[in-house]
Amino acid sequence: MGPRAVNQTCDNLDSRAALLQASGPIFAEKGLEGATVKEIAEAANVNVALISYHFGGKEGLFRAVIDSMGRERLEAAERALQPAKSLEEFRLRLRMFMEEFMLAHLRNPHQMKIIHRDFDGGHPIAVDAFRGVILQMFMRVKSFLEAGKNSGFLRHDLDADSCAAMMFGGMTNCVRMNRVRKEVIGVSLDDPDYLAKFVDQLVKNFCEGAFVRGEQ
Repeated sequence: MGPRAVNQTCDNLDSRAALLQASGPIFAEKGLEGATVKEIAEAANVNVALISYHFGGKEGLFRAVIDSMGRERLEAAERALQPAKSLEEFRLRLRMFMEEFMLAHLRNPHQMKIIHRDFDGGHPIAVDAFRGVILQMFMRVKSFLEAGKNSGFLRHDLDADSCAAMMFGGMTNCVRMNRVRKEVIGVSLDDPDYLAKFVDQLVKNFCEGAFVRGEQ
């Protein structure tokens, strides 16, 4: 491959990455239907024709944004949620997963907005695009909890499916309410110390519960 071909390849990769980065906030703000290829191309500072070249059009770009977002979260879950050999390791891995999940959405708020604008709204393309990546992550968490049961770290009667659903719902809602939390009570998950305490409490509540032991 000659220098010209190498430069062309790099330019293509750069423009593709620019479109993925620029389109996320726009899709979050306006939705798939409201966003236009013109404004996305302008935000990415590339020719509008490159959207079709790289993604086959706006819908393909939307799917690619979701796929990229989902793969990052899934890879992080795979790293954190390896089978634990001890209760302490189980706690540590659970904490790693929760903290990374919340940090990712705090640092990229458009991801959460995309989920709740188009996926919760039942947009067919969004539902189809999300189904694979979200289901895979959910199953990874469920598998981790099942392994914890089998190792004797968790109660034998724990329902891993329901527990994983509550875990995702709780973390997601905590991030969504962060702005309200900051305005009303003056604390924010953007503060690293507060986030660390918050995640520690989540893990403690999950692993130990809130009741004093021995109480009925």
